[in-house]
Amino acid sequence: MTEVQLSGRSWPRAIGIGIGVAVLTAIVMVILTKIGVSPFPKPPSLAFAETLMGRDLPLPVGLLFHAAYVTFWCVVFVRFFPQRNIKTALALAGALWLVILAVFFPMVGWGFAGLNISPKLIPASFLPHLLFGLFLWGLDTYLPRKGNKTALMPCMINCIDAKTLRSWQLGQRDFVLVDTLPLSSYEKSHLPNAISIVSDDIIELAPLRLPDKNAMIVVYCASKACKRAVLAAERLETLGYARIAHFTGGKKEWIAAGYSLEQTR
Repeated sequence: MTEVQLSGRSWPRAIGIGIGVAVLTAIVMVILTKIGVSPFPKPPSLAFAETLMGRDLPLPVGLLFHAAYVTFWCVVFVRFFPQRNIKTALALAGALWLVILAVFFPMVGWGFAGLNISPKLIPASFLPHLLFGLFLWGLDTYLPRKGNKTALMPCMINCIDAKTLRSWQLGQRDFVLVDTLPLSSYEKSHLPNAISIVSDDIIELAPLRLPDKNAMIVVYCASKACKRAVLAAERLETLGYARIAHFTGGKKEWIAAGYSLEQTR
């Protein structure tokens, strides 16, 4: 398997996002409980902790269980989900909500879907999971994604080399080639038929320059040490683009293979 230096999937960043999501969701739910809006007889995380421990516990213990649970699933999402976007974040949230209804509520004595307490527990339990998905997506999308300088991770997208890319061009394969380097570099030289979308501008420009989210998109930058293409690929993934390839060697490998570059006139 090809290995590339992926940004945004480091353990510290994933755990930090998890803690952030846990704190934000806890704040909302504690406020709803304090003002008497929540239909839960007690905070669900506290009920779970008391079920495991077999005795009454103070609220901070429940909050610790909540933080551990939320952080775990955030880490799974950030570290291991091939596609990280609002759809996959909400899908994870929805799956966890169903588990809560079918497994967690009966475990703590509230019955299937909480019906032993009140049908209101169904929509009430949906709210924190909706917030979980939105906060997870938002923090993962907009927090800075720095590359991991000490460890390499398996390539999470389709990684290709110069020979493969050239064969795609000669075979007239339908794809869009995106140069993620600064515009000045693109104007000086770029791979044949490439368009320029600077990695820092992907979020804003991709919907305009790449309207078809099912099209094959190949991103590249200067070399294997360059992180711009990886950043662009992850942001495209977050935006919902389904088919992304990374030409990992970039312009350096292209030139070394004896292929020509173009200039913008």
